[in-house]
Amino acid sequence: MAAVVDRVDSADVGEMREALAAMRASDQSSREFQLAHWDFHRVILRRCPTGFQTMIESQLTQIDRHQRLYFSRAVAVSDMTATDAKFLDAVEAGDADAARDILTFHLLDTALGVIATQDPGHRFCTLPIAVRGQAIGLEGLDELGEGQRAQISWCGSPADVVRELQTTHLQVV
Repeated sequence: MAAVVDRVDSADVGEMREALAAMRASDQSSREFQLAHWDFHRVILRRCPTGFQTMIESQLTQIDRHQRLYFSRAVAVSDMTATDAKFLDAVEAGDADAARDILTFHLLDTALGVIATQDPGHRFCTLPIAVRGQAIGLEGLDELGEGQRAQISWCGSPADVVRELQTTHLQVV
């Protein structure tokens, strides 16, 4: 994020606002929400180096069907839209640190939601180790299947806006 947020222009912000509005439209199907959500994030992705774009696009293709089930839940749509709105505010303000931290929260929240929806008894082994390598703590993962929230923390000091983030599956502590 730090490398690309300064490349975002007003036309990009406008495209992201349009995609966010499409995500918020109440009469859309979960598939239409998913496509609008991808449109939202692809605006930023276009500002990334080509190799990074290719890698992310291949990941999106792999998670497509898993997201369809997750996005059929109204609470997932609400959580995601609220987080994306904060992300857009950070991008528009040129606040790369906040955008990075919000996107980190968003990606982990989405992954946790998809996993908890499809495999409520899933036991997380490698994810806490992987995020620790990024100076992030992730606790309470085993309770996700019981309807509890996992807790995320940063070893450093996250952007102030990140401290306000909370969804069905994840909260900042």
